[in-house]
Amino acid sequence: MIVKVGDQWFGADINQPIMVVLSDEDKANIANMPQSARHYAEFHDDHAIWASAKIAWMIDDCPCSGCVRDREAKPGRPTR
Repeated sequence: MIVKVGDQWFGADINQPIMVVLSDEDKANIANMPQSARHYAEFHDDHAIWASAKIAWMIDDCPCSGCVRDREAKPGRPTR
């Protein structure tokens, strides 16, 4: 598991565990995600950012193998 907070990534390791507390709504949303989905994020309702910018924040510098593979398939795609 890796977690992005702001613009920093955190991964659990032997000295640093990670915990995520999910609401019932979060659990339902995750349960209903398509099998191919790899990301789940929450933005505050008052956060003034376009949907496309939210998606870019989620994936542009994501170190997961799927995102790296997608970026390699589309060279020149801007990242953060």
